[in-house]
Amino acid sequence: MILTAVLIPPALLLLIIAMDRLEDRIFSPPEAPRHARPRGRLRLLPGRGPGNPPDGEDADDAVPEVAA
Repeated sequence: MILTAVLIPPALLLLIIAMDRLEDRIFSPPEAPRHARPRGRLRLLPGRGPGNPPDGEDADDAVPEVAA
């Protein structure tokens, strides 16, 4: 009987803490999906990003000229 009286309060405390964290997770606004998060990665191939022409081309060659 004493063992039960000693074990129940910590068990109830753990249950309350777990339920509090679960409620916070359920009722908080959702995060952006992983694919919609801003990217902070480094590029493995230099010069292949947006705005950079591929290797072997100059910046002037990458923009087509308009005939006047």
